[in-house]
Amino acid sequence: MRISVKELLDYTKCPLLFKFRHVDCLPYKKDIDDFYREIIKTSIFYYYFSMIERKIKSFESILRKWESLWFSSEMTQVFPESELRELSNKAVLTLTKFHKSISEESITPIAVNFPYDVILVGDKNIQVTGEIDLIKIIDDRTRKSETSLVFFSTARSKPDEFMLKNSISFTMASYAFRNSFKSKEDKIYINNINSQDNIYTARTGGDFARAEKIIRNICKAIDEKIYYPNPNAFNCSGCRYKLFCINERSI
Repeated sequence: MRISVKELLDYTKCPLLFKFRHVDCLPYKKDIDDFYREIIKTSIFYYYFSMIERKIKSFESILRKWESLWFSSEMTQVFPESELRELSNKAVLTLTKFHKSISEESITPIAVNFPYDVILVGDKNIQVTGEIDLIKIIDDRTRKSETSLVFFSTARSKPDEFMLKNSISFTMASYAFRNSFKSKEDKIYINNINSQDNIYTARTGGDFARAEKIIRNICKAIDEKIYYPNPNAFNCSGCRYKLFCINERSI
């Protein structure tokens, strides 16, 4: 079976949501906040890609990248100008804080938005795909060289420590990095774009075994077409498939 980390996360969130999105392929209409998160990350990726190409971009060029995407015809035809302007002002402050923070770093980016594809070998091989936002090496001669796997977030609150420790997303990213680069990362962390806080985590052999067991159980459930609703006040409140969910015929 071939499955992405996003699909795995959808199933753990709610098996019925997984069915609606990935089996029934029901339309998923993105809202303005979805676009905001995507375009903020794309603007940040643009900065690091430029470093790899040895063409350091100024702060003004990052803003121009943001504006070209945010005020594109696709966006202006769908969302009111007032909403676009309000979130654009927020983005400018966020990107200002981001640029100030990273402009003082002495790093070498190795890969940006790095796609990976790994095989979990067993009675049934499972192919897992995903992305790592940034792989970088600290290039500071006064300190020991460190390789970090970085994920960017726009979340308003810090992640729960237990959930962070058991996140399939970070575990598979670490597993993929070690398999692809034949080296162990020094740090894994989430960089909150809004606050520029870094939240660190780490992975050991036991974490990989746990993640593989979870993934195999999810894949088995998908093979057996086990899709049940998982009511949760937080997840259900923003679910785009609520109308389908309350219709018993859709389950």
